[in-house]
Amino acid sequence: KNPAPQMSRCIIGPTFSAENIYISNIAKVKEKIIKIRAEGVDNLNFFTDFDYTLTKRTIGEAFADSSFKVLSGSPLISAEFKQKSLELYEKYAPVEKDTTITPEVKSTLMKEWWEQALTLILNETISKRRIEESVLISNLYFRNGIKQLFETLKVFHLPCYIVSAGVTAVIRQALSIFEKQTSMDISNTVKICATNEEYDENECICKFSEPIVTSTNKFLLLNHSRYPEIKTKSNACLLYTSPSPRDATLSRMPSSA
Repeated sequence: KNPAPQMSRCIIGPTFSAENIYISNIAKVKEKIIKIRAEGVDNLNFFTDFDYTLTKRTIGEAFADSSFKVLSGSPLISAEFKQKSLELYEKYAPVEKDTTITPEVKSTLMKEWWEQALTLILNETISKRRIEESVLISNLYFRNGIKQLFETLKVFHLPCYIVSAGVTAVIRQALSIFEKQTSMDISNTVKICATNEEYDENECICKFSEPIVTSTNKFLLLNHSRYPEIKTKSNACLLYTSPSPRDATLSRMPSSA
């Protein structure tokens, strides 16, 4: 049984002729797809970002919410949290997008940003219930076609690694709501690779695990011992829309082509 040819025909057919698809080297991309097809889905990793990749960037003319913005924009969160989150954003967001800063300096500054942002979450004493309600009333929406994407991954028994620097609790809750609304079970398909949170006896976030995942070190997470199966596969497919060019390195595992 080899389902890969169907995947290849679908991609090489309409995708390359679509007016909104831009590829600098079509021949090289086709060559890679043929290689992936020949080696089969058992030799393929599928990685994706979450914020503004699986989810929409805009709703009409307004910006949609990222997983962090779900909390910082929620009416269920204190004004102090919102103000301090905004101050951090205004200080560090320009740095994240600045291509003139060296990777080493940027990584240090992004770690500072994430550590301070996560400390705000800890000090806010945010419960699972408040996270669920914040997601429900937020402006976070999945992109059109995500249901079909997950269905395809399930058919081919291909795990989907969501590699994100976002708020894992929000991502997990958004996916839970997605499952309910679409009547899909993606628990065996989707794996969230991000900074994990821990809860106290009152089900409030009380701790975050190491390493802290930022927009500049996500590729390091895939080398973590939690995901040994990733290194056994030499091909990778990556979805991302990010201000950080280093997201593209997610597919460059030591054993990946």
